[in-house]
Amino acid sequence: MRAQTWYPGSFGTVGPSYLGFTQWAIAAQSGPEHQAMAVQVTTSALRDMIYAGGSLSWRTMLGWMHDEQRARRRLPAMLARIGSAKRL
Repeated sequence: MRAQTWYPGSFGTVGPSYLGFTQWAIAAQSGPEHQAMAVQVTTSALRDMIYAGGSLSWRTMLGWMHDEQRARRRLPAMLARIGSAKRL
């Protein structure tokens, strides 16, 4: 980013879920230019969530899979409302 003419000298990150995990992942090494983080629906201790109690948390994994399946079922209806996958 530093080489871009539009770069103002600092930056912030934003995003939920996986994007939140990535914000936590870069936070310690991103330097003083990284001025803000807006994390939602995430945790800074991802391993603790996946391996709750020291073993793989099937509750977490199955919950994520269920959410993914629910999102896939909604996609055709969302595309129909938009009118075209190309527009999306």
